[in-house]
Amino acid sequence: PFFTYIASHLNRFSLLLLSFRSEKDALIAEVETAKSMSDEARRRAEDANLAKSRFLASMSHELRTPLNAILGFSEVMANEVLGPMSNPTYRDYAHDVHDSGQHLLDLINEILDLSRIEAGRYQLNEEPVMLL
Repeated sequence: PFFTYIASHLNRFSLLLLSFRSEKDALIAEVETAKSMSDEARRRAEDANLAKSRFLASMSHELRTPLNAILGFSEVMANEVLGPMSNPTYRDYAHDVHDSGQHLLDLINEILDLSRIEAGRYQLNEEPVMLL
């Protein structure tokens, strides 16, 4: 009877141990699957972030090139470099075009700065400032 009792307990413990091992293996597999999915999601996010940064840099350059021409020509017109304009309203329009173009250029430069900051290519310079 004692050996039968010991044998039955050993059998139950063996079954319990097998159950725990099976559960442990299932949990390990679940963790590995979650880690794999997390790694893949992180890789996709990094790829998307890189594509976004490239897009911003490319689009900013593509926008700046014609915008610089607009700024230059509107400044020439507003300052009447090639001669006076017959209608002063046109000179005002040229100033408006130049001011709006400058605003757009400032926005594009801020986008480029943000893109550089995200890429770790933005250099900060220390300068003293006056606090009022």
